Amino acid sequence: MELWRDCIKYLSKRGISFILHFFWLFPIKKNKIVLMNDHSYAYSDNLKYLSCYLLEKEPEKYDLYFLLKNTEGIDRRIKAVKFGSFAHFYHALTGSVVVTNNSGIVYLPIRKKQLVINTWHGGGPYKVTGTEALDNYWHNLDMKYNARKVNYILSSCKVFTEAEASGMYYKPEQCVNCGMPRMDYFFDKTALEKTKRKVFNTYKLSTLSKLVLYAPTFRGIFENYGGVITDEILEIDDKRLISVLQRKFGGDWIFAVRLHPRLKEVKFNNSNVINMSFYPDAEELLMAADVLVTDYSSVMWDFSFSRKPVFLFAKDIDDYEVKRGFYVPPEKWPYPVAVTNDEMEQNIIDYDQDAYWKRLERHHEESGSFEKGIACETVKQLIDQHLDAV
Repeated sequence: MELWRDCIKYLSKRGISFILHFFWLFPIKKNKIVLMNDHSYAYSDNLKYLSCYLLEKEPEKYDLYFLLKNTEGIDRRIKAVKFGSFAHFYHALTGSVVVTNNSGIVYLPIRKKQLVINTWHGGGPYKVTGTEALDNYWHNLDMKYNARKVNYILSSCKVFTEAEASGMYYKPEQCVNCGMPRMDYFFDKTALEKTKRKVFNTYKLSTLSKLVLYAPTFRGIFENYGGVITDEILEIDDKRLISVLQRKFGGDWIFAVRLHPRLKEVKFNNSNVINMSFYPDAEELLMAADVLVTDYSSVMWDFSFSRKPVFLFAKDIDDYEVKRGFYVPPEKWPYPVAVTNDEMEQNIIDYDQDAYWKRLERHHEESGSFEKGIACETVKQLIDQHLDAV
């Protein structure tokens, strides 16, 4: 049944792509840059930070369009286009450059004079994707179809280039080893401080407080949240977590949860928890947090460059490793793993900053990190080269 569903889904995409050739009747606009956040359809992720950089460097040069469901926080200099509308397809197929962060271009009959860049949406050598995650004939055809339409995909590290990108049918020459645009801001202390004030002001929190952010991954087709989150219950003990953080690091701590965009409607009944799942930009929450708790989410890669503590609460790790798998095994990650609240408490008590920093440096080196704070400029150069050539 699942194979039939995937077959119909794939053939539907091919059919839609054929119909959308209608928009080839309209000319391509040279300086039009179309941004597609195919992860949450909000003004966020790599596309937000790339657009900010382009506007900062040459605001008069680029004509920016952002395909969105949620326009909250969008820069007024960017033209917001309703996702799924006639205008969506018109602009996507008349833009000289299309930038996505996933596979949103699979529906589009990309034209020869268009440049397509995939920034991707997760960094680091963690959970597997592509053919290694799901061995499904129609799913694999879909990935091949998507990869053929992309000129470049950005890579966060050597492991991504050699394993993850190839698992999604990208060739080595399509990989740009520069890191991700959103990561550039972790190399800017002024931006980090400004963002923290913004987040704390949004939730009316005292800037003297410290924030621990719990951000578990999206398990997608691999069952559900594996018991980590049920309909209204957090299985991590937030009160106990706050208590041990106060004893270990001092100060007053605030516990917040950030769910994946596809699961943000999940509710939990806990007055001690701030639900930040509807905040439009998860990266800003990472910049504001003092401690991150996650399981297998690639946000641990982003947060690691702040050099602040990451603790993993992964009670279903054995099951997840069998069903999904990792590029680098968890025992080689620099972050302590807990499968119970007792272990989580002990990991925090045992935390040693110097030892953690050494593990981080070794992890970044062994992963072959490309994060240097230059991703936005690298993408800008690719765009400018294309615009100069057409």
